[in-house]
Amino acid sequence: MESAVRNLLYQRPELYEAVYDGENHAVPRMCDRLFTRYLGRTPDSLLDIGCGTGRDLEYLAKSCPDCVGVDYQDAMIDYARVRRPGIEFRTGDMRCFRLGRTFEAIVSFGTRWPTSTPTPTWTG
Repeated sequence: MESAVRNLLYQRPELYEAVYDGENHAVPRMCDRLFTRYLGRTPDSLLDIGCGTGRDLEYLAKSCPDCVGVDYQDAMIDYARVRRPGIEFRTGDMRCFRLGRTFEAIVSFGTRWPTSTPTPTWTG
């Protein structure tokens, strides 16, 4: 997808949800099956890294009592907070955010993970 279109979708989350319709919650439903298979139940807490508009997390929050979503895009998080007020959403960079807690399960749908990390610059 061209950069200008991608930027428009990030700036206008309602368009993002229209373009990426969620296909009847296929991805979070798959997670439910994986949780059942490997945990034997729904996790007690769940972190979604790169949560976007929070649509998938909203589906998972129906059975998981403690869900948190993190995304880098302010507009996505603002939209998620308005549309899904019962879920905690935070703006953050997946490479370095800290929430000060742990989660039983972590998901990240459609997120491009960094393949390298920046070399730290040491001063001293």
